[in-house]
Amino acid sequence: MNTQVKPSFPQKQRPTADLRKSISSTPKNISSSPAHTPATIIPKTIPSSIIRTETPIWKKAFFALIGVFLVGMLTAGYEIGFHVDEMDMNLYGKSVWSYYQTGGKDSSYIRPQYEDGTKVGVTIPSYGTFFELIAVGVNKMVGNENGYEFNVRHALNQIFAVLTVLFAALLVRLLGGGYLGAVITTLLLMSSPTFVGHGFMNTKDIPFAFGYTASLYFMVRLLKELPRVHWGSLIGFMVSFWILMSIRPAGLIVLAYCGLFGLSYFLLRPAARTDSKALLYSVLKIAAAMIVAYALTVAIWPTLHKNPLTGYLELFNYVKKFPQRVPLLFNGQEIDSLTIPKNYLYRILGLTIPAALLFGFFGGLVMLAIRLFQCKFYSEAFLLFVGLFPVLYAVSSKVNLYSQWRHFLFLYPVLVGFVGFTIARLLVNTSLRKQLISLGVLLLMMSHPIYSIAKDHKYAYFYYNEFSGGVKKTFTDYESDYWQMSLKPSVEWLMNNESTINTSKDSVTVITNALSATQYLFKKRYPNAKVKVVYSGIKGYGSLKWDYAIFSCLFVPREVLLFGWPPYGTIYSEKLDGQSLMVVMKHADHDDENAMKAMQQLQWGKADSLFTAYLSKNPTNYGLYPPAVLAKYNLNKANEGILLAQRASVAIANDALLRYYTGLCWWSKGNPKNAIQEMNAAIQLKCQDLTVYQNLARVYEQSGDKANAQKTLAAFSARK
Repeated sequence: MNTQVKPSFPQKQRPTADLRKSISSTPKNISSSPAHTPATIIPKTIPSSIIRTETPIWKKAFFALIGVFLVGMLTAGYEIGFHVDEMDMNLYGKSVWSYYQTGGKDSSYIRPQYEDGTKVGVTIPSYGTFFELIAVGVNKMVGNENGYEFNVRHALNQIFAVLTVLFAALLVRLLGGGYLGAVITTLLLMSSPTFVGHGFMNTKDIPFAFGYTASLYFMVRLLKELPRVHWGSLIGFMVSFWILMSIRPAGLIVLAYCGLFGLSYFLLRPAARTDSKALLYSVLKIAAAMIVAYALTVAIWPTLHKNPLTGYLELFNYVKKFPQRVPLLFNGQEIDSLTIPKNYLYRILGLTIPAALLFGFFGGLVMLAIRLFQCKFYSEAFLLFVGLFPVLYAVSSKVNLYSQWRHFLFLYPVLVGFVGFTIARLLVNTSLRKQLISLGVLLLMMSHPIYSIAKDHKYAYFYYNEFSGGVKKTFTDYESDYWQMSLKPSVEWLMNNESTINTSKDSVTVITNALSATQYLFKKRYPNAKVKVVYSGIKGYGSLKWDYAIFSCLFVPREVLLFGWPPYGTIYSEKLDGQSLMVVMKHADHDDENAMKAMQQLQWGKADSLFTAYLSKNPTNYGLYPPAVLAKYNLNKANEGILLAQRASVAIANDALLRYYTGLCWWSKGNPKNAIQEMNAAIQLKCQDLTVYQNLARVYEQSGDKANAQKTLAAFSARK
C-alpha cells in the first residue's frame, strides 16, 4: 500500500521537487519484519537535519569534486618522473608476467635482475601482484615500453587515488554524515599534500589504500543489510577484499574486522537475530566471498603457489619484521629502520599532517567523548578504530618503518573521514549559507597545504606542516625526497644545458647515488648520448674518475647536509623551499685526480699539496681523506694526519683505510697503543690494504708482544 508522506519543513527550508518526490514514495520490498534495522527503512517523519546534509546541492557538489580531482590528478601527474622503488616493482611485474606466460617455468620473479646484472632485493616476492600485472598488461597492450611506461603506471595509480577518496567519502555518508560529510572529506583529502603526492606515483600504498577503504565501505553495507545481504554489496566486498589481499599481506586485517564487527552486530542487535535462517545464509555468503577473494589472490601471486593454505600467514609474519635495514634521518640523528624510537611514528605524523586536520582530529575526539554519554557514538567510534588500531599495533609490535608514514597511508582516508564526519555533525542543523561559510573557513585553514601542492605538486609527498617550519627547517633533521622524484628534472637539465655530452666523441662518465633510475633515463630518453653511468656514494666519489655527478640528498650523511651541501662543483640544484634535493656537479677542477696520480707515483709532497688545496675547497669529499692522511704519514706529518682523520671521522668513522692510516700516524708518533687499536679496527672492517697485517705485526713486535705478532702474521697468510 502506497502512502503519501508529507513531512513539515520550515518555510525557508522547503525541499526541492526531486527531493519531495524521493521522500514521498514508500520504498519497495520493505518487510515489516523486526529484523530490519532502522537504517534500511525510510522513517515516516524525516528530520530537517538529514535533509540539510542530503540535499541535491551537496550530492552534485560531491560528484563534481570527484570529477575535478580525477582530471586534476591525471593532468598534473603526467610525466611526473619515477623512482627506483617503482622500477623494482615494474621489473617484478614483468617477471611475474613471464612466469605465467611460460607456464611457471620462468621463476625469475624470486629475484629479478636488470640488464646490467643488478638484482632486486630479496624481499620483492613478498609483495602482491595485482597492480603490477594490470600495469604490465596495459603497457604490453598499448606497446608502451619505450621509456614512457611509467606514465601508464602513474595514470592507473591516480585513478586508484581518486577511487580511494570516493569510497572514503561514501563511507562517511553511509555512516550518517550525508553528502555534506562526503564533500568535506573529499575537500580535506584533495588538500592533503602527502596523500596527493603519493597519489601521483606510489603504486604500492595507494592501491592498498583503495582496497582497504572500499572493503570497509562494503563491509558496512553488508552489516547494515543483515540479515539479508544484497548481491551488489557482496560482490563489491569480494572484489575490494581481493584487491586488498593481493597487494600486501596486511590485508588480513579486514578479515579480523569482519569477525569483530560481525560479532558486535550479533550481540548488539538482538532483533535482527529473530530471522536466524536468513542471517546464517548471509554469513555463509560473506564467508564464500572471502574464500573466492583469497583463491583469486593465490591465483595471481606465485609466491603463494607452493603453500596456498598457510603461505599468506607466513608472508604476513615475514613482512611484519621486514628484514631490510634502511638508513634514515630522524630528529637530527642518523638511525635505521630496524632501530627506530618508539615515538618515531607519532612525531612524524605530527610534523607532516596539516595542522587543520590535527586540530580537527583532536576536536573529533572531544566530540566523541560527548556523544559517548548520549549513546550516539557508533559511527565515529568505527572510523576511529579502523583508522588507529593498525598504528597502535605497529608501534607495540615494533614494525620496521621508514619513508615517513607511507606504510600507513591506507589509514589516512579513514582518519580524514573521521574528521569530515565530525565537522558534518557540527553543521548538520545549520542553514546552507552557514554550511558554505564553514567550508570556506575550512579551506582557509588548509591554505598552507593547498599552497604547498600548488607550488610544486611532484614533491608534495614529503610535505612538512606549519608546526615543523616546512622543508626549509626540517631538511637536515628528517627524511627528504625519499622517492627521488627530483632525478628526472636534474637529468633533463644536464642534457639540455651541457652540450658537450651530446657532441662528445668519447664516453662521458656520470657518477650517481641513484644508479638504476639514472641508467634507465639515459638509455630510454637519450639513447644516442655516449654516457657511462657509474654508481658512487657521496663519501667515495673522490677516488673515481668522472665528468659529471648527479647526487640525491637521500641517504646523504647529516654532516654533509649541514656543512657541504650542495657540494663543491655543483652547477645545478633541483630545489624545494630553498633546499637542494638533487644536485648536478661538473668535474672542472681536477686537483683531486691529480693528487691521486701523484700519490700513485709516490710523489708525496705534490700529493699532499694538492690534497690540502682540494679539501680546503671541498671539505666534505670524504673519499679523499684516507689517501690524504697516508700522504701526511709519509711526509712525517703525523700530527696533521691525525687531525685530518679526526675531521673525517665525523662522517666515515668506519672507513677501514682511514682507520689503518690513522694507526700509521699514531705509530709514527710513538704511540703503539693507539696504533694497535686503529689497525685492529681496520682489520675488523675488512681493510683491503693487506699491509695492515704486516705493520700491525711490527707494532706488536716492537711492543714486545711476540704472540700477537705471530698471530697477526698467520691471519695475514690466511687472508692472502
